Amino acid sequence: MPRYTVKIVNNGNTWYEIYSDGFIRQGMKFSNTSPLVISTPQQGEIVNFPISFSKTIFGIHMALNAGTDNALEFPGYVSESLQSMRVLSQGISNGSSATTSYLKKFIGYIIVEGY
Repeated sequence: MPRYTVKIVNNGNTWYEIYSDGFIRQGMKFSNTSPLVISTPQQGEIVNFPISFSKTIFGIHMALNAGTDNALEFPGYVSESLQSMRVLSQGISNGSSATTSYLKKFIGYIIVEGY
């Protein structure tokens, strides 16, 4: 049986889609003017999903897009539940002696998929 869209909700910086088989795709956008501030960079910051999943998450896709600390940046997460995830980012400085640090904010996109 083909999957079709049952509901689409867009709240500006968050959105979600619910499909006929219960599949959920949802996303969040953190812009230059509204970044995710990471108050404890080494631990990350909890981000609540626009809606909760009921069974499982099988895909989390993240993209940084802002160059927040003038370094090579890597987004990541350290844990997730059916309601939220803990986001963190690291940066590697460009120089003869590269250094790694946790970033204090995340600017980019997160897409989460599951049931």
